[in-house]
Amino acid sequence: MKIHSKSICPSLSKVLVAFLLVHANINAVTPQVHGSTIKPPKELAVWVVSHWGENLARVKYYHRLQPHLSVKVFGSHGERLCRDKTCMKATLSKYKFYLSFENSKYRDYITEKLWSNALWAGLVPVVLGTTRKNYEDFLPGDSFIHVDDFSSPAELAAYLHYLDQNDTAYQAYFNWRTKYVLHISFSVFNRICEICKHVPNLTAYKTYKSIKEWHWN
Repeated sequence: MKIHSKSICPSLSKVLVAFLLVHANINAVTPQVHGSTIKPPKELAVWVVSHWGENLARVKYYHRLQPHLSVKVFGSHGERLCRDKTCMKATLSKYKFYLSFENSKYRDYITEKLWSNALWAGLVPVVLGTTRKNYEDFLPGDSFIHVDDFSSPAELAAYLHYLDQNDTAYQAYFNWRTKYVLHISFSVFNRICEICKHVPNLTAYKTYKSIKEWHWN
């Protein structure tokens, strides 16, 4: 897939920002008063996974976590999940925690798992991917749980069980909603054009003729 600047927006040929940064740029929270309380769901944890590979770090971590935590799995290795956004949100919102496990651990690689599957649906994301510091470049540090904050999957599970039994501590992960609101865009063109707005502020950049070739190679 080659994307040309004239077909989408004037500055696209200058874009060097990682293509998968788009989700964070578009969905980053912005100041606005918003309710902070989320009605506690009944179920504990959920994971939607489209690509299952036993050699992937996220699958290996899940296998180590599973004996200590009940996780509902949807997708290629679990129950089919409705594709309609409203239906998907309603289904996921029944849970307290969402396993936002990325299939790669690269700087700025944060996909829709965090934004639409977790925060938009009102769940606390449990992230596995880039570093905590990198995640905090895009959202408040007290809005998510990072697996690296725990010595083992068992310790993480124990903490999630603690939050499940302590609503005050659980609700603290939604305090960011008193200062910010989440903006979601499901249009890839809107996301790409949002990148263009930041191009003039880049200190340096490179040009890629094919985003697909750059990403996959």
